[in-house]
This record gives sequence, structure tokens and C-alpha cells, in this order.
Amino acid sequence: MSGAADDGARGERGVIAAAVSEAAGAVAADRAPDEQLGLFEAPAGRRMDVEQAAEDHAARRGRGRPPGAANRSTRELREWLMRGGVLPQRWMMDWLLLSVEELAARLQCSRLEAFDRQASLADRLGRYFMPHLAPTDAQGAAVPMVALMVGGQAVNGAATGSAPPWARAFEDVEYQELSDGDAAQSPLDQSPPEENP
Repeated sequence: MSGAADDGARGERGVIAAAVSEAAGAVAADRAPDEQLGLFEAPAGRRMDVEQAAEDHAARRGRGRPPGAANRSTRELREWLMRGGVLPQRWMMDWLLLSVEELAARLQCSRLEAFDRQASLADRLGRYFMPHLAPTDAQGAAVPMVALMVGGQAVNGAATGSAPPWARAFEDVEYQELSDGDAAQSPLDQSPPEENP
């Protein structure tokens, strides 16, 4: 009986081997170049290398505006302003450099008003010399302005008093009046008026 079993196993193996070789032949035939493509000649000249073309284009185009270069519209506006006179910042600086008494005499105002004008000019010019500082905590680390609410409760610790002073600005305020329970009745609890037939 074992001989018949071996013949059956060999028969199955033969069928499987024939199917695999047929499939391999079909795959090889699919990978072969089509006859139609063989009828065309190769293009004359050198072949186009896409990567090389991209590199050539990038080299011709350049790296763009160099770091720190002014925008064209900003540069043109500055040139237009300079043709008409001086820069506004330079004009404000000239007024700021006058003494309070001289500014008061030129503007025909009190020394206090002249000082206020100079303080306003200094405030406007200050942003060109020093940036605004970010808010910081007690250790000097930057503090983002975020109010996180989870389930209607502030998460920053303001309710417990453990929050730093800058986080205590957010307080929950309830505008809904509280009822005494029996006196107030929900509109859903009331029965609809009866209609007469």
C-alpha cells in the first residue's frame, strides 16, 4: 500500500511542479520587452537625466534671497521715503535728542508737556533697539499664556491658591442663580394646559 501512496504523492508533486514552472514562464514572458517597443529606435543625443536637470535648475535659480536681505517692496518703500526726506525714526530721534527746555521753547508748551512728548518718542523708538521680553516665572523660564479648562475647572491650581500670581487672573464666575429647591419648578416638570373638547 505504501507504493501506491508514493505514486500519489509523486503525482501531486508533479502536478504542483508543472503548475509552478508554467507560472514562472508566464512571469518571465510578462517581464520580456514588448515587440512594439523594439520597433522604435533609441532617441538620438544624450538621454535626459532628471536628477542632473533638477540640480542644474537649482544652480541657475540660486538659493533665493540671502539671509537678512530686505523684501523688495520694503526696500522700494524705504527708497521712496528717503527720496522725500529722512526716515521717520531719524526724525523722531532728532526731536528726542533735544533738551526738555529747548523742546518746550520750540513747541511753545510747558516743560512737562515737552517731557511727555519725549517719553512718547522714546517709547516708540525703543522697539527698534530692544525686543519686548516674554513673561517669565520666578526662575526665569518663559511662561506661555494658556488657560486650560477640563470639565469646567481650571487646571492651573488657581482654586487652591498654589498657582503663581500670573495664573490667578483667570477666575470662574457663575452667573446662574441658585434655586431654593421647592419654589422653583422646571418648565419640563409642568404639565401642559388641558384643552376643552
